[in-house]
Amino acid sequence: MRHHELPTRGAGGAGENLFEYRSASSRYSHCVNKPGVGSVVPAQGQSIVGRAEDLALISSLLRAGSDRMITLVGPGGIGKSCLAAEAARDARTRGVQVHWVRLARLPVDSDYAAVERETASTVIKADYSKRNTWDALVAALDQTDKSGRARPVVLVLDNCEHVLAGLGLLIPALLDAVPGLIVLATSRSPTGWIDERLIPVRQLREADALTLFKQRAELTGCATIDPGDEGVVAEICAHVGCNPLFIRLAAARLRHQSLMGLRAEVTGRADDRRMRWMSGPGSGADERHRGVTNVIAWSYDLCDAEERLLFERLSVFAAGGDTEGDTARTTGEGADIEAIEAVCGDEQTGADGQTLPRHEIEGLLERLVDKSLVTIHITSSAVWYSVVESLRLFARDRLTQRGPDERTRLARRHLYYYRDKVVDASRRWFSPAERELLDRARAAWDNIVSAIETSITTPGEARAGLEICVGLIQLRVPFVRGSIREIRDWTEQCLDASETLTPQPSDLQLVARSAIAWLAIRQGQSEDATRLLEDCITTCISDGTDWQNNSATVEGLPAILDLAWGTQMFMSAQNPLAVDVLQRACRKFHESNDHGAAVFAGMFAGMAAALLDTTGERASGISCATVERARESGASWATSWSLLAWAVTLIKHGDPAQATEVLRGTLAHQMDVGDQWGAAWSVELRCWALAAVIKAGTTDRERVATEIAHLAGGAKTLRSSLGVDIGSMGTFAVECLEAIKTARQVLGDVTFIAQMNRGAQQLRPSTFDVHRLALGEISLAPAPSGTATDPTAAPWDSLSPAEKEVALLVAEGQTNNQIARHRTTSPKTVDKQVASILSKMGIPSREHVHEYIPENHKLPPAPVSTPRPVGHLSARRRG
Repeated sequence: MRHHELPTRGAGGAGENLFEYRSASSRYSHCVNKPGVGSVVPAQGQSIVGRAEDLALISSLLRAGSDRMITLVGPGGIGKSCLAAEAARDARTRGVQVHWVRLARLPVDSDYAAVERETASTVIKADYSKRNTWDALVAALDQTDKSGRARPVVLVLDNCEHVLAGLGLLIPALLDAVPGLIVLATSRSPTGWIDERLIPVRQLREADALTLFKQRAELTGCATIDPGDEGVVAEICAHVGCNPLFIRLAAARLRHQSLMGLRAEVTGRADDRRMRWMSGPGSGADERHRGVTNVIAWSYDLCDAEERLLFERLSVFAAGGDTEGDTARTTGEGADIEAIEAVCGDEQTGADGQTLPRHEIEGLLERLVDKSLVTIHITSSAVWYSVVESLRLFARDRLTQRGPDERTRLARRHLYYYRDKVVDASRRWFSPAERELLDRARAAWDNIVSAIETSITTPGEARAGLEICVGLIQLRVPFVRGSIREIRDWTEQCLDASETLTPQPSDLQLVARSAIAWLAIRQGQSEDATRLLEDCITTCISDGTDWQNNSATVEGLPAILDLAWGTQMFMSAQNPLAVDVLQRACRKFHESNDHGAAVFAGMFAGMAAALLDTTGERASGISCATVERARESGASWATSWSLLAWAVTLIKHGDPAQATEVLRGTLAHQMDVGDQWGAAWSVELRCWALAAVIKAGTTDRERVATEIAHLAGGAKTLRSSLGVDIGSMGTFAVECLEAIKTARQVLGDVTFIAQMNRGAQQLRPSTFDVHRLALGEISLAPAPSGTATDPTAAPWDSLSPAEKEVALLVAEGQTNNQIARHRTTSPKTVDKQVASILSKMGIPSREHVHEYIPENHKLPPAPVSTPRPVGHLSARRRG
């Protein structure tokens, strides 16, 4: 755009009158030396944290000069201006002329003339000519060197989002008129120039957020962050979206609040207090940055009425995060356009102006993304939208101001939408669509949990939450997102809330309790499972039938209850009749067209037959039929689970070497899906298969036994991270201990424990090392040559202080009852402690405990002539 093509600028147009220009000229010379005004780049405070990569990119772009319009885009307080200032200072050290224009001083929607005048007042040091503002501005920016070549000039336009219309005319005109000019802008929205280079400025990484909080806490002079407090600080930073400004405001609160008190102020719920935070009277704080509310209100006030309404309604969805942070979810997060249209949109616009046509939602979302009020997450197959927690709280407050019932109405819409989606997915997952449905449920997890919370807290809505919980269990989402403990907790809360409903959803409550019992068994919590099963079965059988002794013939139970009961008989009681009960569950599931659940019942029936029957014919028939049905469905994840039953059948009644190959396949698929639970059991079963290979007479006994030891060590660490108590899982515990015993006999006790310790130390659960070892993708690093290590040290260190003391007493030869009297505790408690010691240290029985206590913890033998009294630990160093 050339000068003669410039748009009209107020009454004076492109050629403002001389009197007006001279008035402006006097203002330039008056302001040029005032701090913070004119071309002065903002003063450097503490070094910016966590922006090295962004700064390097911006500096390289400024040096290259090929991108002439660079815009740092992000929400308020994220650090755009600090980053631009650092880049500007770097450019100045290289001799580049830099001009800093503070557009925040202009009113909202200032026109072209006002934006031009503000820019000119910054750039022009003094001018007494007859030129108009435009010509003077161009002359000040268009500099040449001695050879006549254009000199590079950087014009920083700070805080552009509220004057975009004026800038939309000024920027292209300047870039056209000044060949050496590069514009570096900071804005919550793109400026819209056709060749604009956008650089999103995102939330800090967790480690950088922690560093910044520590720095700001030290500046208060009231708090020092100890290493033990870093977990609390990380929670605070996560709640404020790792936003640098919000972190500074939070740390400033430590002048008036304890660290734990500060943590209690950021709940994300209605009692959240962050909107009251203020920066105080400290100099250097922009008025828009004095508090969290100020930061958000600046962007909110730039929205039109429809954008504000949608932004407010989005507050009923779960809070989201930044796609680039190290805490971001890899499968997407937030809500897709379908969900937002269903929850936030209306069929037609109401006369009161408080409704949104659904067909307008997508365009409004894009505008809110451009204003940095909504975060967009783009995956290879979907687009998701979310609002970070601080913005969500602001939006929720504004939504509540529209009327006391408005939020409840929208929360119910949100609840029903996710209830319908989960229930539909739970009915359709046993198909080729399995992975897609699972990924959608996993990505929508936070909104699903939010819907469950709504069902619990909203009178009359507990049934919907209970339907969600049962659907999630049927869909097996807890194995890949959240946890079994978490879904059990939500289901129990929904059950409690459903007690207030009239009429009671009795059938649904029974299914939910049966599902909880089945999960408890999977966790190894047999006592909880037994209690729940007894309650459920006695509810169904009220005629006095002796169901406990007639399990194979009892009728009248729902299929899910038969599945839970049969699993408990198999895994905990090791009762061969479990096969009959599980097959009965399988038949009932098929009759109700729940073929996916039938495959799971068949899988457990096949395992039970393989482990509890003396012959393999029944196990082979059940397992093969189950695998065939799973494969026919096209549900590949379900197929990987069904193959576990076939692998167990091969281990006990067929070719264990073939079983190891089957388990490689199941493990690879489960890792691809993200199924930590299934993958953990594929690793355990591989140990069983390798032990069976040894018993079958392999010539490579030591190598196979060493792999078992490595996997056993890694699996123990993995179980600990997943919260699995293998010792209380009956049949599975027996087989795991038998595999360890087989490898121990080959290697010898000391060597086996040393190799198991290497597995425990080198195979980290967080990186799936134990799974990769089982797949043959990695091998353990060799032990350093010439190092003398105590193979008992790592198992000993895994014990709690109380368990160490009990272990020492066991090593002295004391019985559990004697230990209980010495420690003034119950024998039952000691029984559990001893069982835990044996499990953690990989010891077959209490008689061997003394062999695995490190030498520096053992006591010298007592003199033969002096009997050792009970309670001998009183004079010893405690473990």
